[in-house]
Amino acid sequence: MQDYLIHVEIFIALLAAAAIALWIAFRGRKTEEFIPEESLFDVKAEGTQITCIRPNGSVESFDWAKLVKVDILTTEDGPLLPDVFWVFYDSENSGAVIPQGAPGLAPLTEKIVSLPGFDSESLIEAMSSTAHGTFPLWEK
Repeated sequence: MQDYLIHVEIFIALLAAAAIALWIAFRGRKTEEFIPEESLFDVKAEGTQITCIRPNGSVESFDWAKLVKVDILTTEDGPLLPDVFWVFYDSENSGAVIPQGAPGLAPLTEKIVSLPGFDSESLIEAMSSTAHGTFPLWEK
């Protein structure tokens, strides 16, 4: 039951952070004037291979089966620029840095929060941060 409550708290924290970011980004603007940068990223999962295609066309990828570490990196660049990034590391020295809100990231975050040893307190702290910081969430 406690694990369920932790997952609910994490979901609520993520939802609140996304709602606040959207409200700040879109207040007083017409939606056609502003396209959030993170919406220009494309995250795809094929088998165990996770790929992030950046707006400039560069590609980062990692193997979920070889995942060894997940961090969150925060910056002071928000709210009009991405300021929360999920950082994935695998055992092959590959990885990806994916902004919060990127299309295709949500299914990964659902898998991450259910990993044994996931640090939900660190996630909540990261989502509350408005400064540059690194927050370790999980390590194998």
